[in-house]
Amino acid sequence: MQSFCAGDQVEDINFFNIPRLTAEEFARFSKLIYDESGIFLKENKVTLLSNRLRKRLKDLNLENYTAYLNFLASPENKSEIHDLLDVVSTNETYFFRNERQFEAFEEVLEKVAQDSSPTVRIWSAGCSTGEEPYTIAILVDQHKGSLARKKVEIIATDIANSVLEFAREGVYHGRRIEKVNPEYLKKYFTLIPGTDKYRVNDDLRKMIQFYNLNLFKDKYPEHLDIIFNRNVMIYFDKEHQKRLVEGFADVAKPNGYLFIGHAETLYNLTDRFTYQKIGQSPVYVKSR
Repeated sequence: MQSFCAGDQVEDINFFNIPRLTAEEFARFSKLIYDESGIFLKENKVTLLSNRLRKRLKDLNLENYTAYLNFLASPENKSEIHDLLDVVSTNETYFFRNERQFEAFEEVLEKVAQDSSPTVRIWSAGCSTGEEPYTIAILVDQHKGSLARKKVEIIATDIANSVLEFAREGVYHGRRIEKVNPEYLKKYFTLIPGTDKYRVNDDLRKMIQFYNLNLFKDKYPEHLDIIFNRNVMIYFDKEHQKRLVEGFADVAKPNGYLFIGHAETLYNLTDRFTYQKIGQSPVYVKSR
C-alpha cells in the first residue's frame, strides 16, 4: 500500500476554484486524520491534501474546508470519516511487487505445510487494490500439492472502501500486471474482449476475503501463520508503529511470519519478532 503521503512535489490542481488549505485548516485535518488512522502528515503536504479534498467538497456542495470540518464534526455525519480517509488515500501497487519476498513466501508456504495445524491463515494487511493478495493466492495455488491437507484462508483488508471495491472486481491492465509471467496470466486471468484489461478468474477471487479494517480501531483476524504488511508502517509515527507490530505479534501463531516493506524495519519497535533471512529476502518470525 502506498499512502498519499508519498511524493513531496505536487502541482496545485484546482478545478473547483477552492483555495488551498490554510495553516489552521491543515492542522485540524492533520489531527483528525492522525486520530482516525494513525497517518502522520508533514506540513509539506498542504498542496497534496488540498487537491485530494476539493472533490469531496464539490460532491457535498460545500464552499470551503472549514465547512467540511464542521460537517465532519456533526454526529449525524459520522460515516463521512470513512469517505475522508478513502479520498486522501492513494494506493498504487502491482502483481509480484518485490519478487524476492514472494520467493521467500513460497519457501515459507512449504514450511507451514509441514506443521500439524489443519489450517493456514494469511493476512494481507493494507491490501490496496488487491494485487498483493491475488499474488499470494496464485502462489498458494501453485503449492496446492504440499497444502492439500490444509484449509488455506487468505484475508485482505484496507481502510479505503474504494480500493476494496476495485480489488473485488479484479480487473487489471498495464503496469499493474506486467510482472505476471505469461503462464500465470493464461491460467489465472481472462482477457476482457476488445480491451487490454484482464479479469482475475473466479476461482482465484473466491480464495480471498476482502473487508474494511482500520489498523488502529478494529479487531484483527487471529491465529495467523503469515502476515503481509508492506509499505504501510512508513506512514506512521513510532508510537503507532509499535502499536501495529505489537498487534501483529498478538494475533500471529507461534513462529508465525511477518513480511514488511524492504525499506521498513522492526529495529527498536519490538523484541517479539526475530529477523531471519529466507532466500534473498528478510522475513520476521514471531519469537514470543
